[in-house]
Amino acid sequence: MEWLFALSAFTFGMVAFVIFMCLLVMPVYLLAGQGITVPDFRGKSWTEAHDLARRSQVFIERNGWEYNDTVPKSHIAFQQPVAGALVKPGRRVFVVISRGPESVVVPDVLGKSRRDAELTILEAGLTVGEERLRTSRQFASGVVMRQYPKAGMQVQAGTGVSLHIAR
Repeated sequence: MEWLFALSAFTFGMVAFVIFMCLLVMPVYLLAGQGITVPDFRGKSWTEAHDLARRSQVFIERNGWEYNDTVPKSHIAFQQPVAGALVKPGRRVFVVISRGPESVVVPDVLGKSRRDAELTILEAGLTVGEERLRTSRQFASGVVMRQYPKAGMQVQAGTGVSLHIAR
């Protein structure tokens, strides 16, 4: 029974020690010395960000690429730690580079029913734009007889595809 009490006391002591280290000692150790404010790399080209990092005594490291509608291609879209964070000199800042807006190929919806055309357009990552009803001798009623942009064109994801539908 005494060994159980000793084991419990030892375990409690170790837990208390770890909590003490995490809450009091580590923050003082990590924040001791010179701190550097992380600059804002977002929106900058890789070359601009690299030069800014060197001047700020931090390193930047690419952490991937992502499509982004608001950040130009080959510019920084995201960073971690965020701008304004206090870090030690030599800290790595991970950045994600923008691929620019995502582009998709416009599907061919000519000859499809209105509903099939709309589903095909949405599945391609586009939106349905203006729909106009037109008289046609060549196409059955409710069938797409013209589209813009034309099938096969590369456009930005989310672009509207206008349809002329036979009545």
